[in-house]
Amino acid sequence: MMKKKIVLAWYCFSSLLVIASTPLGGIANHASEAQIAVIVNQDVVTYGDIYKRGKLILLSSGRVDDPITVELKSQVLEALIQEKLQKQLAEKADITVSSEEINESLSHLASENNMNLDQMKTFFSEKGVPVSTLAERIKVNILWMKTVRTVLGSTIQVTQADVEKEKARLEALSKKDQILMGEIVYLTNTKDSVAHTENKIKEAHKNLQQGVPFVVVARNFSQVPSSAQGGVIGWMDIHLAPEQAKNLKVGEFTQPIQMGNRWVIFQCLDRKKAGELSEKEAKVSYVMAKYTFQDPNVSQVPEALQNYMNDTALSTTCDSFAKSGEKYGLEVSKVDNKAYGELPDVLQKIVYQMKLGRVDKPLKISENELLFLMKCSETKAGKDVIPDDKTIKQSLMEKKVQDLAVIEFNKVKARAKIEYRMQR
Repeated sequence: MMKKKIVLAWYCFSSLLVIASTPLGGIANHASEAQIAVIVNQDVVTYGDIYKRGKLILLSSGRVDDPITVELKSQVLEALIQEKLQKQLAEKADITVSSEEINESLSHLASENNMNLDQMKTFFSEKGVPVSTLAERIKVNILWMKTVRTVLGSTIQVTQADVEKEKARLEALSKKDQILMGEIVYLTNTKDSVAHTENKIKEAHKNLQQGVPFVVVARNFSQVPSSAQGGVIGWMDIHLAPEQAKNLKVGEFTQPIQMGNRWVIFQCLDRKKAGELSEKEAKVSYVMAKYTFQDPNVSQVPEALQNYMNDTALSTTCDSFAKSGEKYGLEVSKVDNKAYGELPDVLQKIVYQMKLGRVDKPLKISENELLFLMKCSETKAGKDVIPDDKTIKQSLMEKKVQDLAVIEFNKVKARAKIEYRMQR
């Protein structure tokens, strides 16, 4: 049975779980929560801050009872340092956030998890995680967005010539085979050795292998402007993609690659051929038939299920497939003309690889449920839609602001006085 979790992807740290063998016992000791872990200029981060944030992250993965590992501790500590610096910059610029803004964001998050705000607060309380920890994360997130747009937005200009140049680039790109790339980048700076940077990127790669979403690692820990978009670089001509990434399938990522003073992990987020919709944009229709075992421990295949499988082995159309399911009491449903990218990740990969009009092996979706699938139709033909001038201008402006924000933040961090009291 799956553990209940709350999805916190809106705030960029959903499912940030590192499954490792070494629990961080010191943080779990409430007597030490007031102990200082790091001093960031004049502000402190305590063991309690790390413990609460770690538990929040574990809660988002449905694993709130798991121990906080040393690896997770290290990542949380760096994230909290960044937030302290962002908060200090906001205070210096007299940027504030009202309680109404925070509550509005909390309510929005609750609704995304099919709860109201009071229900979400109760859920957090039952799991032993203060909702104030989430509220503080949201507060800093809003502060930073306001600071970036207020302080840096006025210094950025996008001309009509910039817009025309970008439009021409997009039109030329639409005629080529493309790949949508993501990146996680760690930079070797004067404070870090090459070996230290290599260890950090290897840790990030390990997280990805253990199921942490690429967007989460990129947004929280990548050190280049693309981190603001969850690591997304954008669509590019497949022939211009890094050699190690050209043949990646959607969802796959590379090993860490050293490129000068950068260590990089690339991911293929999507692909498309000239004149076609991308793999995630392509539309599909399919039928699902779910069989529920009355006794999951039965040693023989029930007669109704065996008869259904015999029938479907001869099915070549979705209509006959659906009628067989209804005949033998299966729960039948149809999905019509839906983009692959809107499907759950696991189902997306399975359906994409299926051939039309064929029934593959059933999927075991729980201890007592089997799911049968047949793909009915697929639409791949299509072309890129070039955005209007206003959209292009907004996109260029946002990118320039984020690029400048990362540059300015790195300058601030380089000048900051950061005193570690906890081993990194």
